[in-house]
Amino acid sequence: MDRAWIDLIELGLKFVALFGAGIWAIAVLRLLRQSGSATVLPGDLAARIREIELRANLQPAIAVDIRPTITRSLNEDGYIITAVVELANRGNLHTKVTWKDEPPAFHARLAHFDADGRPKYDPPVRFRVPLTSNPKTAAISQVIRAGSTESIPFAFKVQAAGLYLLSFRGGIDGEERAEAERLGLPLPEAWTGNIDIDERRLLPGL
Repeated sequence: MDRAWIDLIELGLKFVALFGAGIWAIAVLRLLRQSGSATVLPGDLAARIREIELRANLQPAIAVDIRPTITRSLNEDGYIITAVVELANRGNLHTKVTWKDEPPAFHARLAHFDADGRPKYDPPVRFRVPLTSNPKTAAISQVIRAGSTESIPFAFKVQAAGLYLLSFRGGIDGEERAEAERLGLPLPEAWTGNIDIDERRLLPGL
């Protein structure tokens, strides 16, 4: 292997190590600041530091993949869009996604473009995550285990062919976010994903 590539790889590995150490150091600094006004025994502090180290190495990482399919409606008066949202947990810690008391998770918006080519969107059509045993009822929450993938189907009808923006947002459980914040670890408020689809390109004859 060329020496320049070896040096570049080594530099990248050093950067990753420094970045991880920085997150750990910030978490420990927050812990020390929180404990500054109270008496903390060395054993207790060491236990908290070990807790942060362990938790920093255990993180969920959800990849959101939206897989749409388009067909003409049976009576030729529009188009049926089915979209399967796949939530793949590529991390090493289970995570809980909350649907209750959150905005509808799935949105579809028809896009238009002005004279300058900037997109404008119609008001979104919104859908809640259905309960598996009763699709007419909205689900409350869902646990996505480390290394697993969960699939959520949606189906709806649109009248006009065009470019649609499909969006998904799954809010992370409040207790999970609070625990990450307590330890000073990064965690987003929600797992999100977007995709653009155009019936005119996906269906023949349009």
